[in-house]
Amino acid sequence: MDRDISVGEIDFLTLGGKTVLVTGATGLIGSNIILTLVHLGKKFKHPIKVVAVVRNDTKAKKLFGEIYNDVKFVVGDVVKGVEISEKVDYIIHAASQTSSKAFIERPLETIETAIQGTLNMLRIAKKKKLRSLCICQQWKYMVRQIQMKKLMKNTTQI
Repeated sequence: MDRDISVGEIDFLTLGGKTVLVTGATGLIGSNIILTLVHLGKKFKHPIKVVAVVRNDTKAKKLFGEIYNDVKFVVGDVVKGVEISEKVDYIIHAASQTSSKAFIERPLETIETAIQGTLNMLRIAKKKKLRSLCICQQWKYMVRQIQMKKLMKNTTQI
């Protein structure tokens, strides 16, 4: 059974009895990470405790349904900063703008979310004396889209 939950270089057994903070909890990446951690945690003698940062608790309840009570949800905004009272062993920072349209229409807010949100997670990591922080964001692709839009705007039609 141990081999079933060890994939590649990730030894999920090390997460047993640990607390993982996940941002972007209602997004595609964050929600799947939470579902995976809760599922794996049920296989361990000492379950994985998941703390999830969400902006909208109602959306989280709807999304997570029957496993909602298996997760500690903290309502907050990573840009403004969130207060995490729980002991945390790992952070998976997956809060990110995902709409290509928003990347182009609101580039400053997108970059602010990426940079300020990451800085706030780094501050929590330092305060909690973490050994590991995983950052899962796609804002670097937004830069390419903005550059393409500017290029298309500044190119005269032939």
